[in-house]
Amino acid sequence: MSQISELTDRQRREVEYHREHAREIAKSRIDFSVVTSTKRRWWNAYWAMWTLLIGSNLVDKRVLVVGCGAGDDAIYFAKLGAIVSAFDLSPDMLLIARNRATRENLSIEFDEMPAEAMTYRAGTFDLVFCRDILHHVDIDRTMREVVRVSKPHARFVANEIYSHSFTDLIRHSR
Repeated sequence: MSQISELTDRQRREVEYHREHAREIAKSRIDFSVVTSTKRRWWNAYWAMWTLLIGSNLVDKRVLVVGCGAGDDAIYFAKLGAIVSAFDLSPDMLLIARNRATRENLSIEFDEMPAEAMTYRAGTFDLVFCRDILHHVDIDRTMREVVRVSKPHARFVANEIYSHSFTDLIRHSR
């Protein structure tokens, strides 16, 4: 668990922002349609990414979700049979993620840490997943950590559609 005094100013601002955001979404439910629906939204990068992932053999693969927030993606991976580790800076968002995983009867390892200083052993993960997180981190340091914790020939999947812009309307369109 990271101590807030050890975080950078940017990271402390992120924790504060997500404390408020967590209050807004605390009681929300997970929408599983991105991994369960047979009708695909081909124009939507997020759905296209999950179409690719659903077609992959994820059973018993070690998956890391970087900046997991409220845990939706980690839960999707676990539902698809992966062995999932996920982390975030925000203890408030992690509490929501843990509660959601418990409600779904899923075992997911959730940890609190910055992406720039992961505590996982080197060569651990078959797949590292980043969604809407890279604009929040020091990319050079984070990518060094991603490479370090990945197994040889691991997959790196990222979807970085900035959620505070017009492109978010496309993501959520039907």
